[in-house]
Formats: sequence, C-alpha cells, structure tokens
Amino acid sequence: REWNDRVKAQKEAMGNAERVKRANEWKQIGNDKFKAGNLYEARDYYREAIIYVEDLVEARRKERNDLLMPLYTNLAQVYLKLDSAAPAEEIAGKALAIAEVPRNRVASGIR
Repeated sequence: REWNDRVKAQKEAMGNAERVKRANEWKQIGNDKFKAGNLYEARDYYREAIIYVEDLVEARRKERNDLLMPLYTNLAQVYLKLDSAAPAEEIAGKALAIAEVPRNRVASGIR
C-alpha cells in the first residue's frame, strides 16, 4: 500500500507527457525483469506503469489504451506464472474491457 501511495504522489506531480514517458520506461524494465525470470520485480514495474497512465485525460485515450493493453496482459501473465489465477483473471478482464471484447465470448472460445 505504501508503494501505491508513493507512486500516486509522484504521478500527481507530473504532466501527461512525462507520465507516458515514465510508464514506457517502467514497461520496458518490467519486460526485461520478466525475461530474466524476476517475476516479482516485473510485477512491481508493470503495476507502477499502470498507475501512471490509467487515468490519463480523455484526449490521450488511444495512447493510454495502447500502453494499458500490453501492461495488463503482461501483468496477467506474471500472475499466472506466480500461480495467482484470481488476480490474473481480474487484470485480463481489464485488458478485455479496453479491447471491448465481451467476456462470455472469449470464455466460450477457450472451453
């Protein structure tokens, strides 16, 4: 919880462009940590990157969604590798909401 408050405070002091830049940096670091097998560190970087861009102004909706989609799917994959199915499903649901894919349509295709 403390990290969450710290990141939100940092985010509030930034402009939109700086938040996008930071989120991209954190996403890349998260990808590198994931590839190296550092799943907990990857999770932390992905979560922080999400905080930076999840509430960007509506004028930056496409940019926000273009960043959030891979962040959510990467984070869901981390949770799956950590055997945490419930958080993985919640995060994947957020990615589906961005893609505007009905959950029941996806679930029926998996079964």
